[in-house]
Amino acid sequence: MSARAEIMARISSALGPAPEVPDVPRAYHLAGSGAAAGEEAVVARFCERAAEYRATVRRVAAGDLEHAVTAACRERAARGLKRMDGSR
Repeated sequence: MSARAEIMARISSALGPAPEVPDVPRAYHLAGSGAAAGEEAVVARFCERAAEYRATVRRVAAGDLEHAVTAACRERAARGLKRMDGSR
């Protein structure tokens, strides 16, 4: 018997039999199984979580979005915005 095998045998006998592994419930929420993105509960949860980071959250109607973004930029003296595609 090699030294390694002897050491592993000693460790194995010291530890004894392996404990039984419990069955873990896997009832995860799957993507798309919750409320839709625009639903009130989802928006409220987002607002709560953003507020925890001391973020300013303004809830505006879709038609007022351009005005709200423009006003927020003026308040912060922003000179411009970048769009996701990189254009201005």
